[in-house]
Amino acid sequence: MGKWRSAFIGMFVVLCLAALAPGSAIAGSISGTVTAEGAGPIEGIEVCPQPEPFTFEANCTSTDANGDYLLGGLPAASYSLHFSAWPQELNYVQEWYGGDQIYPGDLVDLGAGQDLTGIDAELEEGGVITGTASAAGTLGPAAGVWVCVEAFEPVFYGSCHRADPNGDYETNDLPSGEYRIAFDGENDVNYLRQFYDEEEDFSTATRVPVSAGSVVAGIDALLQPGAQILGTVTEAGTGAPLSNVEVCLWRPGSSLPPEFVERCDQTDSSGQYAIRSLPADTYDVVFSQEPGGLGGDTFTEQWWKGAASAAGATPLSVTPPQTISGIDAQLVDYAAEEPEAPVGTTPPATTPKPPLRKCKKGFHRKLVKGTRRCVRTHHRHRRHHKHR
Repeated sequence: MGKWRSAFIGMFVVLCLAALAPGSAIAGSISGTVTAEGAGPIEGIEVCPQPEPFTFEANCTSTDANGDYLLGGLPAASYSLHFSAWPQELNYVQEWYGGDQIYPGDLVDLGAGQDLTGIDAELEEGGVITGTASAAGTLGPAAGVWVCVEAFEPVFYGSCHRADPNGDYETNDLPSGEYRIAFDGENDVNYLRQFYDEEEDFSTATRVPVSAGSVVAGIDALLQPGAQILGTVTEAGTGAPLSNVEVCLWRPGSSLPPEFVERCDQTDSSGQYAIRSLPADTYDVVFSQEPGGLGGDTFTEQWWKGAASAAGATPLSVTPPQTISGIDAQLVDYAAEEPEAPVGTTPPATTPKPPLRKCKKGFHRKLVKGTRRCVRTHHRHRRHHKHR
């Protein structure tokens, strides 16, 4: 009897799941072939569908050795299809279905259970920019510096990656247009941001014309070292190192609230941090715990030297190539200080948590049209392209 009962329950569960997921029975697919303009198939092109209007996520796929792709399990919708060569760093210009370099391209209408074939793309060979980043003074390679190219006409486009150990870089798959190139050590290596050709400001950067299918070489940079701020964050009382604490710089007297910061780093497992590539300026330093870190997000925010707010913070002035170490903090676990209520009594009100100053995962702070905002992080891990 128990065996039959188990079998009946199992069959009932399967039937219920099938009833709850009718979309899987009527899902459709989109397939096609990606070729190079005037040539053969391309392997490794990423094909990404996005429903219009955007109401759900759809998985991307890549072309095989024959240039073929298949997007399966798609609900009925109108889709924008994006074809990109960046995952394999192939030199082909990204485009949307229909040959447009501007989002969303021609929409593909997929009916319930429909299998659309022949949704092909022919990609143009991209332009290439190459050059070398060197360190001023030594003239040695500025290894690891970030090199970013951006274009605004005719299509807004951006791509970033790092110079190799010889200071050499190459960025490809560029559509025809004019580009401005930025070199920045960020928090990885200690070089001040500079635009080609030896300009400090984006607006005065020299524009580099690029034609798809051509190579522009010799876009070099001689980079100056920045200032650095180093320190360690520990727990007050125990001296234990605190990891995943956000350490940020804020301009004293700024009209912006402290949530909008200049530059940040996070402490490692030994509680250490380093904020590099800083121009000459005066900063306040603020220490705050990352949400979800250290098992409960209970460490009180603190400003250097031990101040509870920006009003009491001690300003810190830096001048390149200065390195200032020992900018430390000892954070208090305010949850540990909460008194336990005696049995049978009402617990006291908990101390309100300090405001969080962290962008959500996958984002970082950046100056956007005069305001510090949380902007999606791309180039610390891979090249990026701005699509929209």
